Amino acid sequence: MDKALGMKGLTDDILASYDERKEDVAAIKAEAKRVSDEAQDLLKEDKTERTAMAKELRQGLSDENKDRKGEVRQMLHNADELLKEFAQEREQTGKELRERLAQERSETRSEAEDILKNAQAMLKEFRNSLAEMSGELRKDLAQDKTERAEEIKALRAEFEKERASVREDLEEAQMLWANMEKAMAAKRAGEKPPKKSKSETAQTVETTQGESQTADLENKFIEILKANPNGISLAEIADRLGVIPIVLGRASKNLIEMGLVRKEDKLYFLGTGNDT
Repeated sequence: MDKALGMKGLTDDILASYDERKEDVAAIKAEAKRVSDEAQDLLKEDKTERTAMAKELRQGLSDENKDRKGEVRQMLHNADELLKEFAQEREQTGKELRERLAQERSETRSEAEDILKNAQAMLKEFRNSLAEMSGELRKDLAQDKTERAEEIKALRAEFEKERASVREDLEEAQMLWANMEKAMAAKRAGEKPPKKSKSETAQTVETTQGESQTADLENKFIEILKANPNGISLAEIADRLGVIPIVLGRASKNLIEMGLVRKEDKLYFLGTGNDT
């Protein structure tokens, strides 16, 4: 009995829930249809919008392509104009450069011709000057050679004269020495010295005169050295005294031996004996 009641209650519940479920399914179907309709509307709107957007994009692209083509054509036109201007400028510059080069070449050729003419004139003048100079030099050399020959001849004559004088001085000194030895020997032997002959007396006078001349040269020699404290050569001293250097040989030797003159290389200086 209880089972039967239970089954009945279950059946009633199933029937009651079936109606509810049916109502729910109907509501769901209605809701699904509404959503489907809304989706269809959205898709239609989206399709319409996409169609309009695509049309706008195509129009925009078409307009942009037209603008780009116009810009490209303008750029090509400008480039062509620039190339034409560049070609004209290059042609003009080339023309000016060729003209300038031709002018400079002409000027350079003219300057080179002038320089060559001047060089030839200078060379001709130099050759003439050289010929004149050579002639003058040959003439001077010939004259100098003649003068040197005359001077050498005069020096040789003076030298021979001085050599003869020196030889006479030596013979005189030998004779005086011999006479002195004789006088000393006679004195040692207690004899009176022999009287001098006229020739011996004359030789003694000549000797005295020679010694006086030597002393005079020595004094003049010292005076010249005083005027030239930095030294002077024997040739210069002889030139100032108007004699040849060999004449001063005895005087310079005596002064050096007395310490009144000193010699360094070829120069003569006052000696320490002149300090007082």
